[in-house]
Amino acid sequence: MIQEHEFIGDYRLLSTLFAVAHCTVSVAEHPFRGNELKYIAFWHGVQLTSEVDTIGFERCVRALKNFSNVVEGGTKSASPYLAFPYGEQGETEVRSLVNRVEQALAESKNTTATGIAETFLTVIDPTPPISSSAQTAPLPPISVEEPTAPPPPPPPVQPAAGYHDDPTVRVTPVTSRAAEPGRRKNRRTLLAVVLAILLVLLAFVGYTVLPVSAAQIVITPKKHYVKDIYTVPLVTSKVSGDQVPMHTLSTSELSQSQSTAATGKGQKGGAQAQGQVQISQVEYTNTTSSTHQIGESIVTTNSGVEITVSSFQADTTPGWSTMVQAHATNEGSNGNIPAYDIQGRYEIVDSLTNVVLGSAYLENPQSFSGGMDSHDYTYVQQSDIDSLANPMKQQLLNNADAQLKQEMGKQDVALGDKNCTNSVTTDHAAEEEASQVKVTVTVSCSVTVYNRQELFDAARKVQARAVTQRFGSGYVPQTTLTYGAELPDNNNTHLLIPVEGWWIYGFDARRIANDFTHRIIWQANSDLSSNVGIQSFNLTTSGFGGSLPSTASQIKMILKQ
Repeated sequence: MIQEHEFIGDYRLLSTLFAVAHCTVSVAEHPFRGNELKYIAFWHGVQLTSEVDTIGFERCVRALKNFSNVVEGGTKSASPYLAFPYGEQGETEVRSLVNRVEQALAESKNTTATGIAETFLTVIDPTPPISSSAQTAPLPPISVEEPTAPPPPPPPVQPAAGYHDDPTVRVTPVTSRAAEPGRRKNRRTLLAVVLAILLVLLAFVGYTVLPVSAAQIVITPKKHYVKDIYTVPLVTSKVSGDQVPMHTLSTSELSQSQSTAATGKGQKGGAQAQGQVQISQVEYTNTTSSTHQIGESIVTTNSGVEITVSSFQADTTPGWSTMVQAHATNEGSNGNIPAYDIQGRYEIVDSLTNVVLGSAYLENPQSFSGGMDSHDYTYVQQSDIDSLANPMKQQLLNNADAQLKQEMGKQDVALGDKNCTNSVTTDHAAEEEASQVKVTVTVSCSVTVYNRQELFDAARKVQARAVTQRFGSGYVPQTTLTYGAELPDNNNTHLLIPVEGWWIYGFDARRIANDFTHRIIWQANSDLSSNVGIQSFNLTTSGFGGSLPSTASQIKMILKQ
């Protein structure tokens, strides 16, 4: 199969019009004839391997040029092709011929390469075959014009009077034979002129076909200096060549811990110890009432500590008991009495009359706690935390920056600043009483990057498209383009980059040499003159002949930059 931009003969394929099993029809251009368009029918499924097939195809091409719109024919790798004019009429004609050939090949029972070639040549031959009857038919008789009878002789001249009738004297009659030498001379002159013309034509044809021994073609291509600022899109997923992909690099979670002594100084007052007293076995000796409201009372423990018992409602009912809140009367740690430091019977005194009413049994089943002496203490200040957190944070940010740079490639560029998050944790909060504090800092960073070389490649494609729109296709950078400093837009979705450099029309010297072999010199000059990419050219030859050499090695190509 054939590919787009492939050359068949002198034609470069641009796009496929349609294709069948044995043939592909493409739209093609002739680079050396002003990029004129043609339809190229290339029978890739047909092989003209024998000399008889090749000669037969050449005869068919000559006949097709006379009887149809076919403009050219040839072979590529033994497969034939025909060129048709570009347009509605040419498309109709190429479709008709290709379909007729394809139908004949489908109906043919001979599927060998020779059979396919014979079927192909039979279908494309525009001249009808000569029938056997026509070959054996007698030739029509040649009409021979009868010679014209000579005019009658004039009457004999009578001898003049006085002359004797001498039998030895004859009078010869005058006839038209006197003009015959002049006519013969004219025919010889005409024949000489015709021969001279034929010789001139033969000499001209021979000169035209005869190749020169060597040729040199110097081509100066067209070129343009292009300078502009182009916008290149930044994308997370690349879909076309003029876009630049961007991606995010991230560090691992970086962490560091340090401890320091707390520097805050303060003083705390004492605290009363707290607890409960169980009251039971109430006995009244100086009252008739079974219940009395007993006010807040102070009792002394077995260890000599004064305990204040809260107010309670006393009841003499047998088996009655109650738990009452109590606290050390004075602040200090000595109020933290052990269990059952209160155990015994105590007097009950009326809080209003101060009269002893009776007694009750008191005990503390649980120890008292919370009693505290006044003292100086140390606490954590915010400055203690900051003095450790800030240096560690900066160190971790530097480590994250180094890690990101290590992940970035040589051509990677950061799109804006890196994005970092950090956290600070402590085992003691600020203002909390402690002799020292442990501070832990955690940092993680990320950055969005793009590749500068990919930016240059995309910018070159954007400028190439602009060059094509302005000057036409076929231009390539003459030298390395110069790229300015890129600048992201406000949303970091596009990059603006200046690009400048020379763009020159691209030629393949080897292909030109191959295409121009056997080409008539005047035709080569015409093709070079009409090429849209040539600024100027100079074609020189050495040796006798009217066409370029038959081999590409004899054509020296010079492309001036």
